[in-house]
Amino acid sequence: MRKWLLSLCMVLALVACKDEKKETAQTDARPVVKIGVNLPMTGDMAMAGKVQKASLELALRDVEKQNTKYKYELIVEDNVFQPKKTVSNLYKFKSVDKVQAVMSLWGTDGTVTSDWAEKNKILHMSCSESDVVGKGYYNFNHAPKLETYRYRMMKYFKDHNYKKIAFLYENALEVVEYLDKFIPMLKENGFDIVYQEAVDRGVIDVRTSIYKIKQAQPDVLYAHVLAPTLQAFAKQSHELGLNVPLVNMNIFGFYPETFEGASYFTASIGKSTFPERFKRETGLNMLPCTVNLFDGFKMIVDGFEKAPVKDGNTLPTTEDVVETMLHNKDFDTALSSINIDEDGNIDSSVIVKTIVNGETVVAEE
Repeated sequence: MRKWLLSLCMVLALVACKDEKKETAQTDARPVVKIGVNLPMTGDMAMAGKVQKASLELALRDVEKQNTKYKYELIVEDNVFQPKKTVSNLYKFKSVDKVQAVMSLWGTDGTVTSDWAEKNKILHMSCSESDVVGKGYYNFNHAPKLETYRYRMMKYFKDHNYKKIAFLYENALEVVEYLDKFIPMLKENGFDIVYQEAVDRGVIDVRTSIYKIKQAQPDVLYAHVLAPTLQAFAKQSHELGLNVPLVNMNIFGFYPETFEGASYFTASIGKSTFPERFKRETGLNMLPCTVNLFDGFKMIVDGFEKAPVKDGNTLPTTEDVVETMLHNKDFDTALSSINIDEDGNIDSSVIVKTIVNGETVVAEE
C-alpha cells in the first residue's frame, strides 16, 4: 500500500513538473523585444549611469509582472560617456544583439544615437536637454523641451530681480543648443550678459574664469559643467570666495552635497510617489532623467503591446510602433503630465529645485 502511494505521488509530481515546464516554455515562447541602452557605467559619470540603470531595471520588473504579448530584454552597455564608445555599442546592438530599440542619455550621445537610429530605422528613446535629439521619424526625447526651460528660467530671473547674468558652461552640443537661443532671448528682454565662457570637457582648473566672474559682479551665474570640471568649480569657487547665486538645468541635482543653496531646473513629477518608491526598492536617490527613462522604457513597451502585427510577422514593425507611441493618449506617466509633439519630443512642465542641507527640495512649481 505504501509503495503504491509512493508511486502515485511520484507520478503526480512528474505530471506537475511537466505542466510547470510546459507553462514556462509557453511563456518563454513569446517573441522577444530587445532594447539596447548606452550608459556611463564607468568613468567620471558612472554614478549617474548606475542610477539610470536601476531605474530601467525597475521599469522592467513592472513589465514582467504584467501579462504582456512580448518578452522584454534590457541590454546595457558602458559607453564611458564617450561618443566613440556609444557608436561602437550601437553597432553591437544592431549586428550582434539584434535589438528592436535603443535608449540614450544626454545630448551629445543622444545626438549621435539619433543620427544612427534614423539611418538604421531603429526606434530610439532618449533623455536629453535637446530638441535636436527628438527629430527624425524614429527618435523620441523624453525631457522638457528647451523652449519650456528657457521661458521658465527667464521667469525665474525676473521674479528674483536678476538683471546681470553670467554664463560658464561646457562646450557640449546640448548646452550650446540651449544657450544659442537663450542668451539672445535674454538680451531682447532687457537682461545684461556680463560674462560668457565655454570650457572644454574635462578641464579641472577654472580659477581664471572664477576671477573674471567675480570682477563682472553678476546677479546670478548659470554654471553648466559636468564632472570632473563640476567638482573643480565647486572647490575653487569656495577657495576664491565666489559668492553669487548659482543655477543650471539638472546638473546640481547630481551632487547636492556639493552645491548647498544652489538651484536647478528639472522636470516636474507633480504628486508622483516615484522618488520614494525608487529609493525604497533600489536604495538609491533619484537623479535628473531617472523618471524620464523609467517612463520612456514603459512607453516603448506600450507601443509594442498596442501596435498591430501584420500577417506573417511575430513583432509589429518599427513604423507601426512609432505611430502608436506618437498617438498614444492613454499612457500612464510617472510625471505630472506629458505632451508628445509630431517630432517625438515628450515635453513636460519644469520646476525649480533648491539644495537645502544637502537635499533637493522643490522651491517653485
